[in-house]
Amino acid sequence: TTDIPVLMCTGAMTSSENLATSLEAGAVDYIRKPIDEIELLARINAMLKLSNSFKKVKEQTVQLEQQNEILNLAFDAGKQAYYISDILNEENNFFHPKGYKMLGYEPNEWPLTVKELLSITHPKDVETVTKGIESNINGFPTDIEFRIKTKSGEWFWLMGRAKAVELDENGKPSVMIGIYQD
Repeated sequence: TTDIPVLMCTGAMTSSENLATSLEAGAVDYIRKPIDEIELLARINAMLKLSNSFKKVKEQTVQLEQQNEILNLAFDAGKQAYYISDILNEENNFFHPKGYKMLGYEPNEWPLTVKELLSITHPKDVETVTKGIESNINGFPTDIEFRIKTKSGEWFWLMGRAKAVELDENGKPSVMIGIYQD
């Protein structure tokens, strides 16, 4: 019954407090008597549309969760992880938890920023990584191999591939999606 929209109709309980109580109890809408037929039908239609929208969102959420699980299983099988890099605001960057675990870190143990990435990149590979990032920022997909320091201090070889997927108002890449592979 949680998915059934409830419209409260009353002539006895007409105060704002009654309205608040009804909405807090789960009603979707509240109409006072005398009931206008046109208003009632309009509110019922609106509630049905809203209910159908919620149902679609729930179905799409289930589908996305299933697809996400399949994607995670595929990444686990291939020793891969993905990241999303917001070039304009690195605070929005995302590094898949699997990527952290591949390197011996806990998820979100360090922020995925260019500065942080370069700080754990092997000194001989910093130029390669920097050129790869610049290439992506200039709109050219890039494949690079480089070493990165694990939490235990060992060097771990990765192959990275990235591509711009969103452009800013000037046509310059603003968001990149990439993949790291062991």
